[in-house]
Amino acid sequence: MTTVATILAALPLALATGAGTAGRRHIGLVVIGGLVVSTLLTLFLVPVCYSLLSRRQMHSIAGNSHNEDLQAGSGVRIAS
Repeated sequence: MTTVATILAALPLALATGAGTAGRRHIGLVVIGGLVVSTLLTLFLVPVCYSLLSRRQMHSIAGNSHNEDLQAGSGVRIAS
């Protein structure tokens, strides 16, 4: 919601005409582009990274419990 409001506020900069438009247009495009890229990264990249790290942690936990079962059953120590 905040991103959409900021993009709409930057549209007059990106669509400006008249004196000094060269500088304003570039600033508006940079603001809009940065907000779009950061929103896409937040919506897609962060959940993917979280899922990968969660799976890695679950495999790590499952591996440790398996090693403990082996240690308890056979009397052999397994280096972790």
